[in-house]
Amino acid sequence: MTILPFGSGEIIFFGWDWYGSMPPGGPGDNCEDGLDGGWQELLALALTGFEADLQISKVADAASVEEGDEVTFTITVTNNGPADATEVVVTDTLPVSATLVSATASQGGCVGTSPVTCDLGDLADGATATVTLVVTADAEGTLTNQAEVSAANDDPDPANNTATASVTVTLTPSLISGAGCGLGAGPVSGASLSGAWVLALAAWGALRGFRARR
Repeated sequence: MTILPFGSGEIIFFGWDWYGSMPPGGPGDNCEDGLDGGWQELLALALTGFEADLQISKVADAASVEEGDEVTFTITVTNNGPADATEVVVTDTLPVSATLVSATASQGGCVGTSPVTCDLGDLADGATATVTLVVTADAEGTLTNQAEVSAANDDPDPANNTATASVTVTLTPSLISGAGCGLGAGPVSGASLSGAWVLALAAWGALRGFRARR
């Protein structure tokens, strides 16, 4: 049995001289119809040996927040192998309803605001890396954030290369200040006002759920 390295570039192919033949295309190669059985099997093993199955997950630190609050998303990247992954990159495009506060990675670094791009470098077989994003929830509704991971390696299962997390954003309770007949200058919430009154709105949605009566 002879192990013969050949080829060029970043990937070195290894062939098993199964039948005493030369590497395909080499001197003495008499294979007219392609690779013989031995070469086919060993080349397949060499190719799969450079694959890295990257898996990404994403969670938020809260299921629901108020408008204007911060949300922390934790992204975890795992290399399920079989090879070490090189040039691992996480890309996260924030929705228009969120503003980036900070982005940190357990290895490498992050740049940009939307998208946020985190270069994690190399990730060994079985290793994990994390990215932590802190954003401000800017609008009422559902804040949905998606991240994806890629690498220089071929990935045998690209279906697990994206992850999404969602947070419900509710309106911040507003304070309404009233002044008039029988009213003090302090904040009033959810009250019926009578007499001459002046309302100062603390937020654009302050009148939701509030009934003012003169």
